[in-house]
Amino acid sequence: MVEIFLHEDTEYNKHFYESAYLMNSEEKVVASKIDSLDNASWWLRNIECSGFYLQGYLRGRFFPDFIVKTKKNSYCVIEYKGEYLLGTSDTQYEERIGKIWQNLAPENYFFRLIGKDKIDEVIDFIKNK
Repeated sequence: MVEIFLHEDTEYNKHFYESAYLMNSEEKVVASKIDSLDNASWWLRNIECSGFYLQGYLRGRFFPDFIVKTKKNSYCVIEYKGEYLLGTSDTQYEERIGKIWQNLAPENYFFRLIGKDKIDEVIDFIKNK
């Protein structure tokens, strides 16, 4: 079976692959800010239903949107949610699973679930990792 993924036309300097997987306009803001970080070795837009995932206690997998590798060897996994999704039970579940994963992972692995109002906060967090 051949899978075809839609890719962005935007060129990024630090994306792990030649081109990034399709993003909405808000995710593009996050991607641009990550790409401009001096301490980012690389980052990627995780591919839905095919990339890195977290498996929780409910059925189904959860595919975070971004993974960032810093020059200090930290890994930051980021899930971005639009404002209309932030308070949903699915989002709360994903945040719980992300926090559990972070607590079980090595100390240089981090998970953050963010909305538009937390973009700069997570960028500042990554700058120090």
